[in-house]
Amino acid sequence: MSQVFHRGYSIENKSNDANGWKVRLQNKILIGNITAVKKSIDWWIDAAVLIDPSEFTESGELINEAESKENTKVQVQKLEYKGYIFSNDSEQTNEWYFMHGGRLLKGSQKALQDYIDRFNKAASEQ
Repeated sequence: MSQVFHRGYSIENKSNDANGWKVRLQNKILIGNITAVKKSIDWWIDAAVLIDPSEFTESGELINEAESKENTKVQVQKLEYKGYIFSNDSEQTNEWYFMHGGRLLKGSQKALQDYIDRFNKAASEQ
């Protein structure tokens, strides 16, 4: 039998199975791998939320949060116009942006191109 203490709780493994670690929290017995059981204890102590160890990934993240991060990866579109790089990290056509003179400028692709054209024209007339 193996026994580990984590934040005042005794975690036991009588079967020597990697997923056989047990702890009693709020009159419930939680069973899982040692990392997940420790995370359950952490959540209980820090937030008074009882989360079953099966809801954690191997790295200790909540499964829903890990899936959410995976699903929210954004495709950033880039466009070069007269030496300036426009970026758009949303699917909206009017949410392009770029840095110019230390300022963040945002708008549609056409509006930003017009701004650069006006700026270049004014600079060449001086």
